[in-house]
Order: sequence, then structure tokens, then C-alpha cells
Amino acid sequence: MPIFRHQALLLEQAALTDQPVVGRALRVRPHDGDAQGDHDQAWRVFVDLHREGAGLVAVELWTSFDHVGWARVGRVLARTVSIAEFLDLPAFGPYLQVRTALERSKDGPLPQHTATVRLASDGPFSVAPV
Repeated sequence: MPIFRHQALLLEQAALTDQPVVGRALRVRPHDGDAQGDHDQAWRVFVDLHREGAGLVAVELWTSFDHVGWARVGRVLARTVSIAEFLDLPAFGPYLQVRTALERSKDGPLPQHTATVRLASDGPFSVAPV
């Protein structure tokens, strides 16, 4: 079992908000100088999501090969007040972006939320804003 000792912050929304959050687009670069081949490198996304009020909050992970067309590769839905989840990320393009999506409960307000999302790997890598 791999140990995911390398990590990078993808999104940190520490203040409560009732608006969807769109994180920066980031380019992920595995380290070329290590002995581990890129195809052998394991990737996970750690999501720590908190919701206040009724409704649903989701954290979505999007990827792109050209920073133009984006595809969703992961989603964590908070049906309870707090959730922490470690998602397997089997494949993704060189660009990643984290977004939150909100859904109100009946006619109520959008739920407030905070979210922290980290990319983790068993091999070295770096991320850089695009």
C-alpha cells in the first residue's frame, strides 16, 4: 500500500460562503528526476467539506488537457454537516481545478460551506497556477 507523503493544496475556502467557489486552474507536474515512472505514480484527493444549513454541497474535481475543455473526474457530496473523503484519482490531464456546487433545499437559501482539497501522491510532484 502506498504512502501518500507528497501533497499540494488545490483549494482552501476557510471562510463560510453561500456562493459556489471556483478554484484556480493548476498544472500538475510529476518530478522527472525520481526513480518512479509517471505511470506507476498513485494519486489521491483529500476533501474536507463542511456545510451549514439545509441543502447539498459538492466538491468537484475537473481536469483538462488544454485548459479549454474540462471534464469532471471526481465528486464528493456532503449530505451531512461534515465529510472527509480520500478519493482515488486513476487518471487526469495536466490541469486540475476544484469547484464547489450548491443546491438549496426546497425554497430555502443556498447552504454555507467551507472546503479544503489537497492532491496527494506517493511520488514527488509540483503544482503551479496557470
